[in-house]
Amino acid sequence: RMITNKDLCRLMMQVKEACECLVKEGKPHPTPFEVETALSFLYFKEQKCDLVVLETGMGGTLDATNIIQNTLVAVITSVSMDHMGMLGNSLSAIAEQKAGIIKQGRPIVCYPAQEDSALETIKAVADGKNAPFVLPDVPSLFAHLFYDLPASPPSAALHQSICHRWHCDLPPENECHHPPPAKILPAVPIRQRRH
Repeated sequence: RMITNKDLCRLMMQVKEACECLVKEGKPHPTPFEVETALSFLYFKEQKCDLVVLETGMGGTLDATNIIQNTLVAVITSVSMDHMGMLGNSLSAIAEQKAGIIKQGRPIVCYPAQEDSALETIKAVADGKNAPFVLPDVPSLFAHLFYDLPASPPSAALHQSICHRWHCDLPPENECHHPPPAKILPAVPIRQRRH
């Protein structure tokens, strides 16, 4: 559920006071994202959340959300040439910064269709932190979602679109035998087409 306007205004006043104290101490004023992050943490604490799905801003080492140290699992989606002024001028450099969210011994789930340089960098950071590295078997996940539901199977166009997007081959509907959902996530090699 969404935060109420009343709670938003009340918590914003708390964060505003904290920002003013920082500035009085000669420290820089927090960025809008840092303000939003602090406000969200206050709200999560008040709501006694057992679990929070927390999305980073620009992601990684320098992100305001990276103050969290008790991460259960981290997820890195597609790494691309974004925030280059802060993160670096190559996919490998950006991936290294994004991998800053990986915590010691905690699993990392990584988007499997990364460029090789990004994937290798993220894997190296995970290995260095003894973090289990998980590449989802996306074709099986899609196949499970589409073929195991009690609805009609996907159209040929949708099947082709998924295969094109993920550069992979999904088995035909009559060949789909999938594990239960809880067993899909562990790393399984995907059948990736090479161009």
